[in-house]
Amino acid sequence: MKVGKFHARGAFAAGAIGLGLLLAACGGGSSGGTLSQALQLQQHGHLDQAKAIYLKLLRTDPRNYFAQYDLGVIAQAQGDTTEALTRYEAAVSINPNFPAALYNEATIYGKTQPLRAQGLYRQVIKLQPTFATAYLNLGFLLLDAGHVQGAVHNFAEAVNQKPDLLSRLPSQFRGVVTAQAAHLPKPKTSATATATASASASASAAASGSPSGASQSPTP
Repeated sequence: MKVGKFHARGAFAAGAIGLGLLLAACGGGSSGGTLSQALQLQQHGHLDQAKAIYLKLLRTDPRNYFAQYDLGVIAQAQGDTTEALTRYEAAVSINPNFPAALYNEATIYGKTQPLRAQGLYRQVIKLQPTFATAYLNLGFLLLDAGHVQGAVHNFAEAVNQKPDLLSRLPSQFRGVVTAQAAHLPKPKTSATATATASASASASAAASGSPSGASQSPTP
């Protein structure tokens, strides 16, 4: 199949995610209501107030990776990708198996370091094989790099997980992707993966400009 060049940074790719539903799926962490209060403020757009609570939480519990992560979400929403990466990397240093932080890192690196972003998306998929938008974004990066077969494979995985993602694909890929997806085993979703996927859908819908996932919720 001969195709033109598509950019993963464009409108088709899925944006960053926030924390809300992911936190619920993980039981809310040890900080209880205080963290929940910060999330509510964040979801209603009161980012400075939410940020103050997260920073207070980190002063008492420096290993609170949820707080680090959501500080990253706020920074990314405000366009400060350097601070966002610092916060996501801090979250991952505490919990290396935190796919949402790795995913959001990849959404940033996809614009400047696509090979690094590919590696991050692969880590996400290894940790959470039902992370549909990780497959989608990896597919676009591979397509940008000219790896059409790898792109189609990842698009098929994405569509197998979330059929509505087919509409995100360039029209010339939809037929072959649908055919490949039909031969893939249907995913078995855990409660955590289901919550993350639901959040990802909300974040992706809002991602047309703002990556502020937690202002809407978190991801696959």
